[in-house]
Amino acid sequence: MCECVVCVPEYLGRAATVAILEPLVDNWAPSHKIKEVTGFECDITTSFVVSNLSVILVLDLSKPEELWTTLEVALKQVTQRVNQVVSELKSSDPQLAQKLKQRRWKKFGEDHPDKDLLDPLPVPLLIIGTKYDVFQDFDSEKKKMVCKTLRFVSHINGASLQFYSSKSDALVNKVRQLLSHFAHGAAASHTMSMDYTKPLTVPAGSDALGQIGVPSLSSGELGKINARVPLELWKQAYGGFFPQISVKSEKFEDPCKDPKYLEPAVDSMRAQKEEDLERYRKEREKKARDLARQQGQMVSSKT
Repeated sequence: MCECVVCVPEYLGRAATVAILEPLVDNWAPSHKIKEVTGFECDITTSFVVSNLSVILVLDLSKPEELWTTLEVALKQVTQRVNQVVSELKSSDPQLAQKLKQRRWKKFGEDHPDKDLLDPLPVPLLIIGTKYDVFQDFDSEKKKMVCKTLRFVSHINGASLQFYSSKSDALVNKVRQLLSHFAHGAAASHTMSMDYTKPLTVPAGSDALGQIGVPSLSSGELGKINARVPLELWKQAYGGFFPQISVKSEKFEDPCKDPKYLEPAVDSMRAQKEEDLERYRKEREKKARDLARQQGQMVSSKT
């Protein structure tokens, strides 16, 4: 299963945002469904929102037979939606796409050896692999395949990667710090862990294809794979190791409205912020109409 969370920090306070996001990482109900991101269509509508957007994908490490399909579909939906909005905003902010691209590439630098092979999402992306407490007991070769594959997919999409378990205080604290970083720009931890025998912590831009290596298959098995690009190589290798089951897709439902996540203090604050935002939006629209009317009157008087 995958959850897609969009963080727009200016609309919520630091504590409120993290309080909303943490239950999504901790307590989702397992299923064979992918949440579509089209439910965010009304929220991602301005340059301001896109420029302050972060996407968090939450994956279930205990279900490797769903992992690639889930991740592939979710990334496709997120990328399409963000690119669609950027394209729609081109007339009002022609430089938006370039600004987003430059900001994302700062994580890698001009001299990164994989620069020509990467295609980062236009907005910050965090991939969280949950249920590490179950995953850590997997066979060594299974863990190696999952870890190397997630490192590869995260790297080429410019994502940070973090493993998580609600049963580990250390991992809970790491994810809490990451959520604050992605939602509010808090200082990011510079610690890294790329050892497949331990929980992965891989900040965006810190990995490299040379460090990740090739899929964990024998030379004979690799020789049977017919792939022209690295992504297809990893897809075939992972699917051969973990045959993927089909997953159903359903429309995204706002988790803030889910009764399982009721938090009176947080919900009250969020409702107030939404009212303030709606009031601000209406004021801006009124000012825009008044300005257009004034400009129209000036043109009429000159003619």
